[in-house]
Amino acid sequence: MNWLTKLATTRYPKATNFWEVGTGPLTTCHFQELSRDPEYNVTFVDADQAALLAVKSSYPNAATRWGAIVKEATGTTSAILRSCPNPGQNYIKDVKSPVVLTRPEHKFEESRVPAFTFDKMDPGNIDILCLDIEGSEWYCLNKMKSRPSLVCVEMRRKNYQNPFTDTIEEWFLYNGYKLLKQSKPDDVWILNH
Repeated sequence: MNWLTKLATTRYPKATNFWEVGTGPLTTCHFQELSRDPEYNVTFVDADQAALLAVKSSYPNAATRWGAIVKEATGTTSAILRSCPNPGQNYIKDVKSPVVLTRPEHKFEESRVPAFTFDKMDPGNIDILCLDIEGSEWYCLNKMKSRPSLVCVEMRRKNYQNPFTDTIEEWFLYNGYKLLKQSKPDDVWILNH
């Protein structure tokens, strides 16, 4: 069991709705183990259909209904999709992404993909949320209906700092969260109940 799954299930044993926005390569999905357990509702969101198909074939119980990128407005957008060696780590063309700075050896291709605001996806009952969408994490938080008990957000990596760091931290504090853990690359915030 990876560190985030262990933290979430230990601290919040009644949590059942887990969302991971930005699946990346299958080997890095935080909630992959939970998606095998029918006790949990696990949803993976990614812009790359190949990444979602890989998740669905490996974890048939997982909900993978969102083949879209999360953005500040609904429509279509130019996205950069990683084509090899594994799908995932996609990002909006005009957003400063850690992938460009930390993984220059990977090959990417530009594509037009559907874009949605997160309120169109969020059912309002997410218990645990992991955001790793290559610099676009703010777009989820800004439109989120749910108030998860725990939120993990990618904020830094090597020479990268999330372009919305100050805004994200202000949002968490304003909405009653406190910082539980800060490390590279993630910050973990918990809701004060």
